[in-house]
Amino acid sequence: MEHRITCRELLSRLADLVDGEVSEETRELLLEHLDECAHCLEAYRFERSFLDRIKAGLTKANLPSDLIERTLALIGTARNAPEGPCAAMG
Repeated sequence: MEHRITCRELLSRLADLVDGEVSEETRELLLEHLDECAHCLEAYRFERSFLDRIKAGLTKANLPSDLIERTLALIGTARNAPEGPCAAMG
């Protein structure tokens, strides 16, 4: 029996999917869900667009590369932090 991904499961793995941090098997299951669910597809497109714009803006701002890397790492840390006060900010 094949496991079907629920909206809740997809949304909890959305950041990992966008960042390419899921196994190929998981990626295929998540993409299959996106093919079938307009709500989750909209969330995926928003997340992808949001991160693409941040990356593009950081690159265009001609910032030091280490600052860009630290900023993107902090965003990733914050997205994976438990809910509540932002532990990523220290």
